[in-house]
Amino acid sequence: MRPLFFFFFVLSLCCRLSSAKEIVLKEQPYNDSPWPLNEVKFVVEKDALSAFAIFIAFEYQQYYVPDLLKGEVVKDEGPGSIVVSYELKTPFFLPNATYQTDHRLWRTESGEFRASWKMIESNSMKESFGSVVFIPLGDSRSQVIYESFVWPDSAFAALAKPIAKSSLLDTMEAIKKCI
Repeated sequence: MRPLFFFFFVLSLCCRLSSAKEIVLKEQPYNDSPWPLNEVKFVVEKDALSAFAIFIAFEYQQYYVPDLLKGEVVKDEGPGSIVVSYELKTPFFLPNATYQTDHRLWRTESGEFRASWKMIESNSMKESFGSVVFIPLGDSRSQVIYESFVWPDSAFAALAKPIAKSSLLDTMEAIKKCI
């Protein structure tokens, strides 16, 4: 009981509104996919290492990322390489999305912290990959550049594009608030 209480106490301290500027989204067409490749940029009020550590706490993302039911490290492949299993809530008429991603984590020589991921398997996507970089700004703040691509495995994917965009922005806002 105590570890759970401590986690929620720390999370409540972390999940505060940031005084950073707005979230900027840039979309680019990708191959013949109905959904674009997304790049999202924002600033967080944390140093790069702390922000990165919060971001890669995969088991705790379910407490602040909208519609994420589970994030679980299922395989540790050595330093900087892990496999994460996710379950995402979907609209009531669809089964929940389940997928696994292979993550690579590292620190660059310039002091940036990076993660990249690629889908291994999924019940709802043809392809998915992404990356995030936390760039120190020198004043206990960090620039976050998040890139992601999802190619849904659905004939109705184009119709869901506005919902996916809204969901991405909600997720980025939740991450920004909690970091």
